[in-house]
Amino acid sequence: MVATQSFRVLGKQDIEEITCEEMFGENVIYWEDIEQVFPGVMYVKHGTTTYNMMRDLSRKRFVPFCIKHCPDVVLDIVLSAPGDPVVDSNSSGGYVQTGVLASGASPFDDPPETTLTSPTFVPPHTPFGFGTTLDDAKPLEKATPSLESEIDQHF
Repeated sequence: MVATQSFRVLGKQDIEEITCEEMFGENVIYWEDIEQVFPGVMYVKHGTTTYNMMRDLSRKRFVPFCIKHCPDVVLDIVLSAPGDPVVDSNSSGGYVQTGVLASGASPFDDPPETTLTSPTFVPPHTPFGFGTTLDDAKPLEKATPSLESEIDQHF
């Protein structure tokens, strides 16, 4: 018999079953299968526990992304599109705003362009003058000859 995992959208009663796959002797549910049934899924939880993607021994997510099977449990799907309020049954009763920064930009948008300037840096015993920026400092002399000159000497 094929194992399935029960899911429902947070705050709804309709339950959907998604079939599990076996990976390394464990039943898992592929994230893309969850996305197919629940477009816009942000994360999966049960009570106050959020289910993370499974990881290998080096703590990198398995590809394709998947979560571990939880038999006899109905997992809640938290849906959201950027800017939509999400009601979380475990929150303090209000709306939890997700996907929009205070500026109105989505966290998925490219960050605004910023101009960086060289800081004024004066470490103790600085070799250059007080108030000099790092860009104004003289480059250090090479401590070792270049690789090209080393090769030229041997050939």
